[in-house]
Amino acid sequence: MKKIISMLLLSTMLIFAFASCKNDKTDEAPVTNGGAEIKIATLNGPTTIGVLGLLKGDAAKDSINTYTYDQIYASADAFAPALLKNEINAAIIPCNAAATLYKNSGGKIQIAAVNNLGVLYILEKGNSINSVADLKGKTIVATGAGTTPQYSLEYILKKNGLTVGTDVNVEYKSEAAEVLAALKKGMADIAMLPQPAATKATKAVEGVRVALDLNAEWGKIDESASLVTGVLVVNTKFASENPEAVKALLRDYKASCEMVANDLDKIADYVVEFKIGGIDQAPLAKLAIPLCNIKYMEGEDMKKAVGGYLKVLFDSNPASIGGELPDDGLYLILD
Repeated sequence: MKKIISMLLLSTMLIFAFASCKNDKTDEAPVTNGGAEIKIATLNGPTTIGVLGLLKGDAAKDSINTYTYDQIYASADAFAPALLKNEINAAIIPCNAAATLYKNSGGKIQIAAVNNLGVLYILEKGNSINSVADLKGKTIVATGAGTTPQYSLEYILKKNGLTVGTDVNVEYKSEAAEVLAALKKGMADIAMLPQPAATKATKAVEGVRVALDLNAEWGKIDESASLVTGVLVVNTKFASENPEAVKALLRDYKASCEMVANDLDKIADYVVEFKIGGIDQAPLAKLAIPLCNIKYMEGEDMKKAVGGYLKVLFDSNPASIGGELPDDGLYLILD
């Protein structure tokens, strides 16, 4: 019996000694890669094209993170509550919506990167629109009510001496497919659509052409501020608790955006797979993608671009960004 007790005591001492050695080793060299599982939300439109390489895994093969998503959403309203609760950790949303959400939530999200510049086009079934001034007295069917498309259009019209509701009528639809249907049925002759839906419309409806590039029209008005369409935002709490994971997210997302230029065939296939903008043919996708103005920016470049764009919107219509210019807490700039 004494022999058995002695053996048990010896075993216990060895276990504690082993545990002590293991803890000492862990204290000297903690084993962690700082990665995280990051759930991403994004919208069915040009802002998603830059993230497709990430969602499909090409841009994250050696990442410390894993990325998940539920679906491609039609509206940011559908996932905003989950983003604020950190049930969704990152999202790609319109620039002005990010500023509004930051203000209304008390800073629960931050902008980490720009992913798209101007992607809006005025289409016409005919040949009468050759300048912004030619839109006077016309009706434009469009998407994007309450977000970047609406406020960018209103700013461009205003700077050209036109007022929505007085000089120009704008009828908003919930999806690009509804705008395309209106053009096909002859219920509209002028439309505003983002890429890649704009390219699809020129191929799907006889006689429809690109009349105006609103990114170019914006540049004629204000060379100091870019037209920023979409931004990558992260949940503020998640970013503060997972700094290495967010750094990796930006590296991976940059690689995904670079795929748009470096591997057009693959990204075109992904656009068709996800039916982005209603595109269902790879040749059509390859025509539209270069017009989507995918532009990755982070850090001070991101802050300058977003800040300039929000200032323009604020001066034109304060309500478009939540009623006030956001403070520097809006921007997540990593060391």
